[in-house]
Amino acid sequence: MKLQDVLKLIDAAASKMQVGFIIVTVQDGRLIQMEKSEKMRLPAVSLRELSADKESIAVSVLAQRVAGALRELAYGQVTLVVRDGEVIQIDRTEKLRIDRLQGLNGEGI
Repeated sequence: MKLQDVLKLIDAAASKMQVGFIIVTVQDGRLIQMEKSEKMRLPAVSLRELSADKESIAVSVLAQRVAGALRELAYGQVTLVVRDGEVIQIDRTEKLRIDRLQGLNGEGI
């Protein structure tokens, strides 16, 4: 593949994307990888509908696992890792909001 072909791929990916990013990786002076991530804005949906009964909210096993990862999450992210069109991993990162930083000036040490 020539540089011109790679630049066309990057241009095509960017022109089809609404919101997101493209990362091009260079190693030893050669383009070796392109990563694209597109964001899809969703209408705000309350997670209070998620009950302990997984069957009521989800149809597929994947949907059940995503619902489980979202359950009781107030702030954070759920990331699906996809390989060859299949989800191989689900990561859940929870952010805890703290009203006041403790120990900022040596308190509690």
